[in-house]
Amino acid sequence: MATPTNLPASFSPGNVLTAENMNDLRGAFRVLQVVSTNLTTAQTIGVAYADITGFSASITPQETSSKIMVVVTATLGGPSGATILLRALRGATAIGQSTAGSITNGNAAFVSGGIFVMGAATFTVLDSPSTTSATTYKVQGITDIATAYVNRRNNDANFGGTSSITLYEVSA
Repeated sequence: MATPTNLPASFSPGNVLTAENMNDLRGAFRVLQVVSTNLTTAQTIGVAYADITGFSASITPQETSSKIMVVVTATLGGPSGATILLRALRGATAIGQSTAGSITNGNAAFVSGGIFVMGAATFTVLDSPSTTSATTYKVQGITDIATAYVNRRNNDANFGGTSSITLYEVSA
């Protein structure tokens, strides 16, 4: 349901909303649908932005005026101090990214080559796809070291995690 256009431009203290106004407000700014995908397999991240295999979700908006809120939560791993960035894309268009930061907390382990840690990254992007066609959102990653990981601390399969991408269609 699109945002009602017959609401008053503003309200003043003491104004009484009509039944029609109340019905219009009841249908405005609602979450129309939610699509979520969990990524449970371990994936690698390299020194150039690249798709993270399986880290995507598709949604078919009900209205061209709808907004899509994209929420990405990822379990990341690599050597202590490694910087890993994630970005969300609609098709091939980058729409937002996580903030820069080093992975320095989490479950540390000594392995050959240094201390490896796991951390989490979460970020949200509000997109306006302006379509009612199926739209795919995906996640790419980049790191400042040779290899970092999604859903794994290092190359040891015993230390894994789960990541997710959730799409919310919100009436505009």
